[in-house]
Amino acid sequence: AVELASDILRQTQPEGGAGDFMARLEKQLAEMPPEERERLEKDLAEEGAALEVVTAAPLGPEAQSDWTQRLGASLAPEDKIRFAVDPRILGGAELRFPHAVLKFTWADQLRKAKELLQSDEAAS
Repeated sequence: AVELASDILRQTQPEGGAGDFMARLEKQLAEMPPEERERLEKDLAEEGAALEVVTAAPLGPEAQSDWTQRLGASLAPEDKIRFAVDPRILGGAELRFPHAVLKFTWADQLRKAKELLQSDEAAS
């Protein structure tokens, strides 16, 4: 089931691949304990540090601008935000900090579903 879902998601990936994941990332950042958020901000304050927004498909200029503005307002200076593509995440987005990763990806959700299904099988 997980492999079938992965194949379907690869074939039906929406333009830009981020969808509602930006809102979920913003929510997690807003609910993050202050010490964790401070650690991420300190990480980004280092010289040469960047926040990498990773999606399964390239984001167009408008989507990149939206991500940059929203993340710039809530977390990182706009000049420290970079964009990358990793088709293995299938959809959604990852925020890759110098020493941490926040994942809101289809691949991560499918991995969690697979682990849950395997643990249920082991318990049977």
